[in-house]
Amino acid sequence: MYGYERYIDDAAHRRHQELIKTFVPDLLQLAEFEAIITLTPVSDAIRPGLERIGATIGTPVAGVAQGVLGD
Repeated sequence: MYGYERYIDDAAHRRHQELIKTFVPDLLQLAEFEAIITLTPVSDAIRPGLERIGATIGTPVAGVAQGVLGD
């Protein structure tokens, strides 16, 4: 399963995290994610949370992360 999210800024990402936090355990169990890869710039404030869940921090180029989708 692939899921895509994009946030205008850190505040929008934090608000999203607040809204979904009670659903995350069920989502992770049901969705069977193969990988979580960022496709947009990630601030230093957001990076630790993404790394804790095993996300790959991609390097955005023209809207797509290069070098993380199996080349």
